[in-house]
Amino acid sequence: MTHLEKAEQLLQQQYHCSQALFGAFAEDFGFDIKTAFKISTCFGGGMRQGGTCGCITASLLVLGLALGFYDAQDKEQEVYGNKKTDEFIQRFIKQMNGKVYCRDILGKDISKPEDMAVIRKEKLIL
Repeated sequence: MTHLEKAEQLLQQQYHCSQALFGAFAEDFGFDIKTAFKISTCFGGGMRQGGTCGCITASLLVLGLALGFYDAQDKEQEVYGNKKTDEFIQRFIKQMNGKVYCRDILGKDISKPEDMAVIRKEKLIL
């Protein structure tokens, strides 16, 4: 199963976007799925405030695990990871027509109960 298929399956099980994305990569980095869900839970719905999309924040967690540096003297790895992060964000922005905030992507604000009811009713998120 691909990462995309895993993420889609987790979304169908009603996990947040951030949990579904990070959970899809959990095994790659030695995390059990429960730990992955707990790590990424607060990033869903733009950190529950309609801000930066949980798909971005979860992707940055994955990129950090894959490309992050742990030695402060390893400037080459730091620069490389930063470059890949920037490339990802630019691709996301292009794909989403300039939108990075959950409330802009959904057209509703997840932090407002009345908007959340519409989001669920219209199945903008599961």
